[in-house]
Amino acid sequence: TVDLAKLLCDMSQSDKYGVYHASNEGIVSFADFAKYIFKKAKKEVIVNEIPTKEYIKLMNFKQANRPKNSILSKECLDNAGFNRLPSWEDAINRFLNEVEM
Repeated sequence: TVDLAKLLCDMSQSDKYGVYHASNEGIVSFADFAKYIFKKAKKEVIVNEIPTKEYIKLMNFKQANRPKNSILSKECLDNAGFNRLPSWEDAINRFLNEVEM
């Protein structure tokens, strides 16, 4: 949220209106995201990976169809001259350093 807030402040002070996709750089699954957080936080936690279809069956609920690839294009962000956000790993590291203080 810190990275996004900075970008939104930059955008609000420009005249570059439009629709932009913004997220921290990199591609990661929810399971790998969780594993990274626990590893960096030095917590011994086992993350059990489960495919979405199995999770839906297990939880017995219906879910809207999802695209096979939901990676956001940041072409509009680049074309407008806005800086991309740092990597998701960098964001987690900064957050964990902040909460440990």
